[in-house]
Amino acid sequence: MSYDPASLPPFPGGAIPWEYTQFGYNPSLALAGAAIALFGALALVHAYLARTCNASFMYPVVVGCLLEVIGFGLRIAAKDTEMDNPDNNPLFASMFAFIIIAPIFFAASVYMLLSRIVAFIGPSYSPVRPSLIASTFVTCDVAAFAVQVAFAILVMTTRNPDLLEIGRKGLIAGLFIQVVSVLVFLALSGLVFVRAREVKGAWKLVMWNQLVLSGLILARNAFRVAEFWEGFYNHISRTEWYLYVFDAGLMLLLVLAFAAVHPGAILTLPSASESGEGAGAGGKDKELELENGHETGNGNGNGNGNGRDKDGGNNMEEAPLAKQGAEAA
Repeated sequence: MSYDPASLPPFPGGAIPWEYTQFGYNPSLALAGAAIALFGALALVHAYLARTCNASFMYPVVVGCLLEVIGFGLRIAAKDTEMDNPDNNPLFASMFAFIIIAPIFFAASVYMLLSRIVAFIGPSYSPVRPSLIASTFVTCDVAAFAVQVAFAILVMTTRNPDLLEIGRKGLIAGLFIQVVSVLVFLALSGLVFVRAREVKGAWKLVMWNQLVLSGLILARNAFRVAEFWEGFYNHISRTEWYLYVFDAGLMLLLVLAFAAVHPGAILTLPSASESGEGAGAGGKDKELELENGHETGNGNGNGNGNGRDKDGGNNMEEAPLAKQGAEAA
């Protein structure tokens, strides 16, 4: 059933059924508390891993987890005040905004991860330079973030039906930006994986994991598009388990998978003192060397590669690079 809480009928004794509130159901405090505990713990885990593995590109995952914690904390607070403001609860609107926006930060780390993978195995395996991969998809992510924030604020600050409809369509537009970005990203990831299939090393585990993470983000965004497609007051938005299975649940799986196969612990190279290379695990970014087509000297004394670098002249031996990274991990 679908109700518009802006036009509530009178109820005997003033008791408003939960189905006539913005939630549309009596929200579970236990589930919200579990989400807070899990995302909070994983935020600490990822902060530790990002620091110890010198993987700064993983900090957006920490931010995303913290936004989820705030969102579900607001969910608990919104339940306590919902009966006082069943048709215009600012805490409900704030909760909605934080939970909607958080996965954008998870996507940012996934996008930057492909850039690191390409820099690790060699740029000749990708039609797009590593730095351009990160800048292009993160820019799309920022655009989706800006659109969703703008229209989430509109939804939070108005009860005008026309403006709410504009806000709903704006949120769908932001989610579509994410869906299209992830589809293109998956296509590029698949192409890189196929081209580099003969390169040995633990980077393949990271790539497989990255494809799974991308699929989780795509599934979550598709769920949100379906939810908003028919308005804010429909069966999906007013059935609690959908939120915990297709949004919070999928994002928890993503964060757990990121921690289980942490790229910062695998996409590393021997330090300069150990192998003679100019970039070590936690040293200079190897991506810069790979893009410029230079090898600053490797421990095998082999300055030229197997001739697969499209830049010519300064070719690199890319498969051993992956092997060295796997050993260092």
